[in-house]
Order: sequence, then structure tokens, then C-alpha cells
Amino acid sequence: MPLSDIKKEDYFAQIANVEQQVFIFEDTLRNNLTLYKEYRDEEIQEAIRVAGLTSFVDSLPNGLDTMIYENGKNISGGERSRVVIARAMLAKAGILFMDEAFAALDLERAKEIEKTILNLKNITVINVSHVIFKDTVNQYDRVFHVKGTVA
Repeated sequence: MPLSDIKKEDYFAQIANVEQQVFIFEDTLRNNLTLYKEYRDEEIQEAIRVAGLTSFVDSLPNGLDTMIYENGKNISGGERSRVVIARAMLAKAGILFMDEAFAALDLERAKEIEKTILNLKNITVINVSHVIFKDTVNQYDRVFHVKGTVA
């Protein structure tokens, strides 16, 4: 389909983005995940599972209703990244852009989450990363290596 035939609203509705620098606002974990949209509990729990957040959420005193401070000051960098990954999973977009999405995670957790994301159906994953895992590289249709520096 020619890009010119696609409405901007339809295009952006099909995209989810996970970046290295994440945005967390001061509100509950639930609202940080859902961005105030309505989702079934099953959808939220599945997004939490895919993002590797289950044990974190289970450890919180008020679960999904726990208050997260501005910029996620009361959670780790890895937890902030996984919140944004779960947020992207809830969007059920057809295209997922990941820009150094696993930079704040330990390698084992990053591999586990990447493998889970790559096993999802009906999604195109575009992952920009300095790290390529041997365990998952074969799950990508194409891998482009960019060499050299930009002046």
C-alpha cells in the first residue's frame, strides 16, 4: 500500500515506540502502563508478563495501584524500561520500534524479554541496538550492521 494512501492517524495508531530514555509520570503504575486507557485485567497482566514485570508488580505493596514518582525516581532504570515495554505491548501496535530498549536491563533479562517479543504474532519489530544476542539474532528477518562513525 502506498504510504501516501495511509492517513496519519491510522499510521500512528499502528506504531509503538520503546526508547532508551523513558517517560514515567507521577501516578500509579497502572496509569503509567495504560496511559489512562481502558484495558481488561487480562490484557494488562499479559503485557506485564511479556515485559518481565510480574515479580516486580507482585512485590509492590499496592500492586498496580502503587504510586510511581516523577520520572520513576522510586524504581530502577530496568523497571522503568520494562514499564515502557509493557506500555508498548498494551498498544497492540503492528510495528514496534525499539531504540536501545534493553540498555538499562541485565543481559539475561534483556534476552528473555527480546525472545518473548520476537515470538509475538502479527508484529514487526525494528530494533536499533549496540548489542546483538546470539540467542535471538536468528529470529530477525534481517539484521543490518552499521559501521563507521558519523562526523
